[in-house]
Amino acid sequence: MDYYIQKYSEFILSLTDVKNAEFPDSAFLVSEHEQISSGHSISGVFCHTAKSINENSLNRICDFIIYENSKNRRPCIAVEDTTGIYSVIKERLNQLPNSKSIRKSDPNWVVHATNFRNGKAIIQDGKIKSQKRLIDEKYFSEHQLGYKYNNEPVDYLDHINFAINDSIWPETVVSSNQSGSIGDFDEPYNPGIRFYINAHDLIKSGLVIRTGAPFLKVVGELSFNDYLNYPISIELFDEQIWTPRTFTVATNNVFMEIFLKIPEKFHNVKYVASRIPGVPNESDMSLGANCQVFAYNLLRALGLNPPTLRSSELWSESEFTTTVDDFKELDIMLYNKSQESYGAHLGIYVGHGIVYHLSKDNGIPKFEKHLDLLKQSKYSRFIGAKRVNY
Repeated sequence: MDYYIQKYSEFILSLTDVKNAEFPDSAFLVSEHEQISSGHSISGVFCHTAKSINENSLNRICDFIIYENSKNRRPCIAVEDTTGIYSVIKERLNQLPNSKSIRKSDPNWVVHATNFRNGKAIIQDGKIKSQKRLIDEKYFSEHQLGYKYNNEPVDYLDHINFAINDSIWPETVVSSNQSGSIGDFDEPYNPGIRFYINAHDLIKSGLVIRTGAPFLKVVGELSFNDYLNYPISIELFDEQIWTPRTFTVATNNVFMEIFLKIPEKFHNVKYVASRIPGVPNESDMSLGANCQVFAYNLLRALGLNPPTLRSSELWSESEFTTTVDDFKELDIMLYNKSQESYGAHLGIYVGHGIVYHLSKDNGIPKFEKHLDLLKQSKYSRFIGAKRVNY
């Protein structure tokens, strides 16, 4: 491995010497004066940073060295105390787990945030794409603000970044690109869609690259259906003034209280009109479902025992279900374009004014606000809600 070690104070001093023509290609800085950073520029030198040497930062340093060497860059590792650090790094390099191994520091979930327009395009296209891919496809005409500000290496343009789900930074990036300057956590902005991804599945797939940044990355593009489990849109919330901090908290609350309760096999069920109640292998979601079969199987997976009925039969029966006006989690919601229960569309109420349903138009299950469903002509008449008795 090709890298060199320098005292932090000497490294910082060397960057102030305009006569110094031998700046490193890149650097990893470890000092109590630094924050945990995904990268910034000092005198034109791209840097990752950490506050101290510990297991996590040591792994990051080794990831950084390996990645930088793969791009023919010779990085500097700048630490406050260089005593024995070469041996420590060398030993960790020899013990570093392979790219598909899950580390103690790896989160269960990661997020990727973008504005509403871009988020809708991601959902429609079925993929998250890097800046480079989007520029090549003429979707962007110029580099986003973070790339310009941080003086990132050009290969970083082809990286997709995924932060831990509690991080406010993804929303701050959205805010900064809107304002044209690096913003803060409490600056008003227009949020869009925040995608929650199963980090462990992503790592085990072998798609993750580790560059020394305190988050995971994927090169090029990522398939929506394979790994993007939960897109949470601004559409799910009432209109208000948002900041990166408040939108992060709001989406995380919805994610924890609602989205995580849905069993995994109900995430990407395909709509199949012929898969109606009574169809063979009705419980096999891999074969697809219509709205009724999807709703009933979801309720059974969550511990209830709904009857297997068509919509009009469900609405008229009273032995297994009760008509209710006050919605509670797992109530069955019936919608139609007329006040007739025959042919009514079914969804499951999951709280916070949100309904989880499978429709022909969406193709796969989607969370939508009850009030937004009523704005769609085919669902403009709310027939009512039925609660499964047991």
